[in-house]
Amino acid sequence: ETKQLIVNGKAGAGLGSQRIGGTPGIVNVLTLAGPGLKHDIQRAFNVRNLNRKTAITKEQADYLDHKGSYKPEQRLHDMDIQGIDQVMIIPTDIDTYPWLQNAVGAKAMCKAYNEWAYEYCQADPERLYFAALLPLQDPKFAVEELYRVADKGCRVGLVRPIDAMGNYPIQLKYESLWYAMEETGVVYGMHPFPAMGALTPSSTRVRS
Repeated sequence: ETKQLIVNGKAGAGLGSQRIGGTPGIVNVLTLAGPGLKHDIQRAFNVRNLNRKTAITKEQADYLDHKGSYKPEQRLHDMDIQGIDQVMIIPTDIDTYPWLQNAVGAKAMCKAYNEWAYEYCQADPERLYFAALLPLQDPKFAVEELYRVADKGCRVGLVRPIDAMGNYPIQLKYESLWYAMEETGVVYGMHPFPAMGALTPSSTRVRS
């Protein structure tokens, strides 16, 4: 519990596509997890696995844990070994945050992650850079966060091409964000979604 924060919000995330007999559902989304929490959960499931062919020991789980994902000193050590000069830190929650419907919650989540990522990169600002999450649930919040992280030296703002409300980056309401990116010089970074079909049969939503 000390590693996670649940932000109120719901997402229409069912079990599989309804076209193939899947079940639609409305779930509360775990929108913000502390560094390493996902690995903790995965390792716990694996260690408790009763199948001898696939189970691993706690010692093996610790060996497999990627400490560089939450310890910058370990990340820099790994980079030295691999001959890597610089890296861009990308958040795991880029997968889940578009499904958060609560704009205020999304704003809080993005700010919290971006602050952590900024502090992480201070271990060596010449080698570690962070890509910021932008709360596109509200264009005004996205612009505010962009200016805030730009002042911290952030060079990339991340978005997803679609969200739970059927929004698209090409909608006119996001023009202020693109102007802000042009002004600050922050690069637009898009993490694609799988091709699961449009959220609405109408193309008018794209042009709205």
